[in-house]
Amino acid sequence: MMDNCLITNSENPLRAVVVPGRGAARCVTAGKIGTLAALAAAFVFAGLAQTLSAAEPLRLYVSALASADGRQDGSAQKPFASLEAARDAIREHVSDSGYPAGGVIVEIAEGMYCVERGLQLGAEDSGRPGAPVVYRGMGNVRFSGGVTLQAEDLSPVTDSAVLARLPAEARGRVMQADLRALGVEADFDPMPLSGHSMDYVENVTGYRRGPAAIELFFGGRALPVARWPNDGYAVIASVVEQGSVPRNWQEDMVGRVNAAQEEVYVAPADRDNPPRGFAIRIDTDRPLRWAGATEAMLFGYWFYNWSDQTVEVGGIAADGTIRSVQPSAYGVKAQQPFFVYNLLEELDAPGEWYLDRKAGMLYLLPPAGGAMAGDIELSVLSQPFVECLDASYITFEDIAFATARGDGITVRNGREVVISGCRFEQFAGRAVNINGGSGHAVLRSTITNTGEGGILLNAGSRKTLQPAGLRAEHNEITHFARLKRTYTPAIDIKGVGNRAIANRISEGPHVGIRFDGNDHVIEGNSISRVCLEADDMGAIYAGRDTSGRGTLIRYNYIFDIPYPDNVSKPIGRHGVYLDDQFSGTRIENNVFSDISGLVVVINGGRDNAVLNNTFVMTKDESEKARTMSRFAAVAISNIGMDARRHSTGRNGLPPIADPEFLSTPAYAKYPNFVNVATDQPSRPKYNTVEGNTAIGIPMFFFHNFRPQELSLEEVLQDNIVRNNTQIEPGP
Repeated sequence: MMDNCLITNSENPLRAVVVPGRGAARCVTAGKIGTLAALAAAFVFAGLAQTLSAAEPLRLYVSALASADGRQDGSAQKPFASLEAARDAIREHVSDSGYPAGGVIVEIAEGMYCVERGLQLGAEDSGRPGAPVVYRGMGNVRFSGGVTLQAEDLSPVTDSAVLARLPAEARGRVMQADLRALGVEADFDPMPLSGHSMDYVENVTGYRRGPAAIELFFGGRALPVARWPNDGYAVIASVVEQGSVPRNWQEDMVGRVNAAQEEVYVAPADRDNPPRGFAIRIDTDRPLRWAGATEAMLFGYWFYNWSDQTVEVGGIAADGTIRSVQPSAYGVKAQQPFFVYNLLEELDAPGEWYLDRKAGMLYLLPPAGGAMAGDIELSVLSQPFVECLDASYITFEDIAFATARGDGITVRNGREVVISGCRFEQFAGRAVNINGGSGHAVLRSTITNTGEGGILLNAGSRKTLQPAGLRAEHNEITHFARLKRTYTPAIDIKGVGNRAIANRISEGPHVGIRFDGNDHVIEGNSISRVCLEADDMGAIYAGRDTSGRGTLIRYNYIFDIPYPDNVSKPIGRHGVYLDDQFSGTRIENNVFSDISGLVVVINGGRDNAVLNNTFVMTKDESEKARTMSRFAAVAISNIGMDARRHSTGRNGLPPIADPEFLSTPAYAKYPNFVNVATDQPSRPKYNTVEGNTAIGIPMFFFHNFRPQELSLEEVLQDNIVRNNTQIEPGP
């Protein structure tokens, strides 16, 4: 019996039809399907347009089972074969008859739609206020940017050269698939450089990240590229060569000194050209296995446990020394965690895989106990599924988007693009990126297994404080930041006047919600089990901007932020972290439970308010957390006195406040801001800690970086700490 499969064409994106007699389900060329589907739009208006009443929406239909005879008119009886055809029909209707007063509804029939190119929507595709264009899934609608491998696509490895490179224990179990022979037409790009530290390396060197690489997924999770160790991290035993430190090449490092009071800034004339990679050793001869590998990669937290970076392996010396091609932005030190990956020589655990990019040959050790048929998905699509540029009043409802090398939906400018009830999974990038515009929203959607976070909300004028009103509400976001593991939060909020309301966030290696800018609302969210790998981070985080004021954090439940067992001398995983003098934030009526670090941290800022919160630490977690040097419900520090002894932007931190904002009338509404650069700018002042209850945890801690310059008594004079209640836990 022949299987059905989905086929598509590059001329016809967001399109799938079911035809008998093909092997694996994959996106392959389908002759003239795209051309015929495009012609179908010409037939839609002969009958449909004239039958619309004044307030009735124009209804169009799309189906994965649509006929490819070129006679589709978009009706329920003759649905279009693609969203692109529906979009073009809407354009023609508007051109011929004007925009329908009742808007447009595009109903997408249940089915799988293979995608080779994303849908482009511009200003001409906009709806109208109160009458949007709605793309609505009817039942189980799934757009996939991947291809599916079935059992018959795999065969045992017989090439003697490949077998010689495989671990002895894996020979005979590793399978292979010739992707090009199977019709997978994709760019097998090399593994990209990525990570937070790579931002700095990219800024000051010629290295570039490259596009996200192909991934494999099974049972809803990403399969690991062959790596060592198979789980977790190894640690650096010793640093042989530090290599270049590009972070010290940036102008904001002028004047900064290290622990030995030596200047760290490197002037242009003194910089390595090209930048030098680092060299490390580990306590095993395992690297000798990798000496012949040519595309191996390293991932690590090379200096700080809050900054990740991937680099290429440059070589393995006879003594096992591992050399990198690229430098680490912050340098390298012993005992930091890392792993090596993209090694055929380490393909030894169920689910691991390796791609020979030149040959297009995939090697896979099948997942333990997994049925192969239809379960292995290979991500191919590198574009977003939907790109909205200057488009407005468009809604996407009840659609699943899955398996791609980039983002799910991107929105730039425009108004009120709404994503509601959708599902995003198995992405290398984010689910939704919104930059600019106003009124856009992501509502009641599920986001899981992403490479670089969940939702970006970035709009509103920092100069005028004009709010954008972007919203992320009632979403569930889990297992995010799989590839770029730091500073890629579940929800990233920038600009002015945006909102994260009633979202459920869990299972992330770093920050849950990050914000900067002004006048945001973070309310009613449940955040747990984040910061699972990082140190010196918070479930909610903002930093390095005394002008980013006016944000309200209230009615959130933040819990189960575990103790950092993987860090030798942890700083802490906190609840709400206002870092490096971030100011003007109101934190009220939240509940915090079992936060292993400091719960609320005001790290040198001012004009922050911590009001009427409840802090609970259960007995077991309390005993573990008390082993840390800093343990309290609320902490204030004077880090600015240590790291920023003036307001010029030297010593690794930005200016105390943007001079443009200091002279902008809109900022006069923020108390004490106009004098922030002259009123003892490095001291924490005007903070309020009042009406809070702490159970099983001390209420207040002052972390004094400069005890010779500031006393606890002076801090209590400059800040209000009163009417708080501390309760010891019961037996």
